[in-house]
Amino acid sequence: MKYPSGILLALISVCYARYADGSSLLQAQSFPKTAADLTFVQRVELLSDGLEVLESTYDASGRCISGCAYYGITLAEDIQRSEQNTKDASQHMYDLGYQTSEDGGFVKQTEDVQTKQPETSTQQPETTQPNVVVNYRPRCFPVKTDIPAGQKEPVGEPLKGKPRITSPYGYRKKPAGMHYGIDFGVPAGTSVFTPADGVVERVWTDTSCGNGIRIRHPSGYKTIYCHLSQQLVKQGENVFAGCEIAKTGNTGRSTGPHLHYSIKYNDKYIDPMQWLGRN
Repeated sequence: MKYPSGILLALISVCYARYADGSSLLQAQSFPKTAADLTFVQRVELLSDGLEVLESTYDASGRCISGCAYYGITLAEDIQRSEQNTKDASQHMYDLGYQTSEDGGFVKQTEDVQTKQPETSTQQPETTQPNVVVNYRPRCFPVKTDIPAGQKEPVGEPLKGKPRITSPYGYRKKPAGMHYGIDFGVPAGTSVFTPADGVVERVWTDTSCGNGIRIRHPSGYKTIYCHLSQQLVKQGENVFAGCEIAKTGNTGRSTGPHLHYSIKYNDKYIDPMQWLGRN
């Protein structure tokens, strides 16, 4: 199949500008099937900026045709890889002192924690009682009060009220592939909260995630939020557990207002369900 010279020159120039050292050409790419199909260029832009692939798609033979983690990976291999990533992250949580609660979520077995509402100072006074930690809420509003102040791991929900999950993490039949996050069906403009302290690693807009935010948390975790109507934080900003960071929307590749929420451990996607505290 022949492509117009203008499109070929555009593809070559993008590749040369983005991958002059050749280091990232080893990643699997999706080439255009028609002259009008420029998803390859969009894919190059996405990967070069270090953004997110929300899902993968596989053909009838089980081979990945888009959103591939590795060249030639099969759907069965992708599912197995995802399950192992989640097991590794779960073991990490147990090593940090978390246990599994009755509802299937993580709970930390520590001292009793007393939580106070926002103060004018963020300094923690000395406590006179042993085995009692007084956590002060950061100066933000609104605050999701069921997320412990100072929490370092992304345990808990990014939305209030445990909204309905419209698309879970993992294998999807139509189209056949992996969904690397959880979709919550909520109206546009709903407050989104970060479940842990962290640093805003990226704030961006693309044709897939729409308006997105990625936050880097301690202990190797990252959380990703997509399809936002408003991004209320800036790249490089410190954020605190329980603080509002965005408003939900319908941006990017979305069929209706919702929040796409993902968790990564050591830069690998994991199933967020146990971190949410749902079975």
